[in-house]
Amino acid sequence: MYEKFVSQDALQSIRLRRALLSAGFTDHDIAHIIKEPHLAHAMLASIHPEQPKSIPSWDTSTDQQLAHALRLWPNVTLPEPPKDFIPRTKFEVLLLHIPDTIGALWRKIRLPDNCIKQSLDQVMFDQDSFRLVPNRHEYENPVWLGFDYEHGRSARPDALWSQPNLAASEVLSAMIQFPNWPLAWLKGAVAPNLAGFQHKSNGRWCNILYLRWRMCGGIKHLEIHSTAANCANNRWSSPTIREC
Repeated sequence: MYEKFVSQDALQSIRLRRALLSAGFTDHDIAHIIKEPHLAHAMLASIHPEQPKSIPSWDTSTDQQLAHALRLWPNVTLPEPPKDFIPRTKFEVLLLHIPDTIGALWRKIRLPDNCIKQSLDQVMFDQDSFRLVPNRHEYENPVWLGFDYEHGRSARPDALWSQPNLAASEVLSAMIQFPNWPLAWLKGAVAPNLAGFQHKSNGRWCNILYLRWRMCGGIKHLEIHSTAANCANNRWSSPTIREC
């Protein structure tokens, strides 16, 4: 509403200032930069280079995500979506994440009638069998995230464990909010690890959780598995997140 009463030049200045602030410039820096707009735009382009647009067919709108979250968590207060979401990578999409237990998130994933969701016996959803990687924190409140679903493709998950932005339970949130995303894996799209979690195997924190499809008797089974974290596979990624 406010933007209707602001001239286009003033509106551009406001957006430019917001972008510069988000890029880490101070008000003092901006006061100097704003005198030469062409210089400011060049600096921003070098910090946040434009990425080719690659909107996946399974992406859903912010309104759809809010409505879906309200159906599943009717008593949760949801944040407004960011007004100016700019993907930082070719494969980053906007995701509404509602913090919950991994078991609760898994149960909220819905699949078509001819698909079965299955958690194998060795994957235990208790706090003693998995933990966040170092430097990762769990979100306490609903949050909008930039979710890069292709990050870490072909990389060993354990080689990424020093990164503080690896997706953990947020992968399951993405499966909830993007119900057609898992179906894309059946057509050759990369499937995700939950590389933000370390999973205990034989008393050691050496495994990760990952997702895959298995065909059995004409029925599609979506399974969550545990595997060694030191294995790389170009059919799996280790998605990342950033708060928006």
